[in-house]
Amino acid sequence: SAAPLYQREWDTQNTFFYRADGEFETTTASGFKGGMFSSAKPYKNKEVTNLEYAGVMNQFFVTQVFQKDAANGKIWAGTKDVDLGLEASEGGGKKKALRGAMGLPTRLLGKGESASYEYDIYMGPKNNPIVRSLGDGRGDVMDYGWFSWIARVLNWGLHFLHDVVFKSLAPVWGWGLSIIVLTVILRTLMWPLQNKSQRTAKRMSKLAPKMKELKEKYPDDPAKVQQETMKMYRDYGVNPLGGCLPMFAQIPLFFGFYKMLQHAVELRGASFLWVDDLSQPDTLHTINMPFSLPFIGDQLPINILPILMAVTMLIQMRMTPQSGDPMQRRIFMLMPLIFFFFCYNFASALALYWTTGNIFAIAQTAFMKTRPDPDLKKVDPSKRKKSMAERVAEMEAQKNQMRKAKGRDVTSTSSDKPKKKRGPKTGG
Repeated sequence: SAAPLYQREWDTQNTFFYRADGEFETTTASGFKGGMFSSAKPYKNKEVTNLEYAGVMNQFFVTQVFQKDAANGKIWAGTKDVDLGLEASEGGGKKKALRGAMGLPTRLLGKGESASYEYDIYMGPKNNPIVRSLGDGRGDVMDYGWFSWIARVLNWGLHFLHDVVFKSLAPVWGWGLSIIVLTVILRTLMWPLQNKSQRTAKRMSKLAPKMKELKEKYPDDPAKVQQETMKMYRDYGVNPLGGCLPMFAQIPLFFGFYKMLQHAVELRGASFLWVDDLSQPDTLHTINMPFSLPFIGDQLPINILPILMAVTMLIQMRMTPQSGDPMQRRIFMLMPLIFFFFCYNFASALALYWTTGNIFAIAQTAFMKTRPDPDLKKVDPSKRKKSMAERVAEMEAQKNQMRKAKGRDVTSTSSDKPKKKRGPKTGG
């Protein structure tokens, strides 16, 4: 069975898993409850072939039973109501448990015959280097979902910084400092993209008066305004999406950190500054309210790092030149609010990462303000890079010219060969 060990750990992370025929399958506790498109499943009972291992895990720990000789067998899992009482030192209260089992292989024994089965059992933390060192595909329990490709790299970098640099220099705050340094490294690698984005934003802000003139010139023709605006972007070599690129590039990093921190047992109990546990929200005080709020309840926790994250995002936005694109401005205005609610009750390590990135971006923006502004001038058509649509149109035009040179009808897509005369229908 698996259940949270601390009041603020998520019982939705309770998971049953197994690996059979080389495929790794999981079912979380929420998967048994059903939802909008599926009915509730109180238990799972299934025959599988070549079962290698099975087990259960909660947010930070795993129990994994590995049979040395893969064989056909049965797996079972269920969410029968089992309320486990937590110790007062762990927050008290009750949490739901998820139970699972794997059956012995079926074998017919004759009189006087015997059979033995050997298993390796791992019961311990979901520590990525440790679990993967077990081999035989047992590291699949460190499942980060769609962002596994980046979450594993981030986890490796976090361990490297902690074990090689900060474990001896700062044993108490080592994990927090590792997160900060890893963030600075990532943001330094993204510096060229951020630099290009800010220069694009400055050039677009200089185009704002010209865009205003277009709206005044064609007040009743939005399509014409849009057409002339895109022409202006091409003439001046400005990419209207250039200001959004750093934000979009950071989203995979954000969700990679998010998925990694969901199971980062290394941060469990790790302190940093006023934070007692980087795997939990950094709540300094809780306000008892006379009413209940959605997703929060009647107790409002005061978490400092998510507030600092939202404030630094707003400062960064204020320092960034405003684009003339209304849609881009709306996206930027919503981002601090979205990430604030996203991070508020999550691990404080995620808010620490994002806040550090914001402070780095503020310093970068302040440095860029000391640099001369980019010139706004029209690009020589012969030197301007053509868009994908323009290149496709040119290729099509060249094909039409080649067809015309051969005497073929440009507008026709059929072959020049005469159609074969069809015979009479016989009704056969």
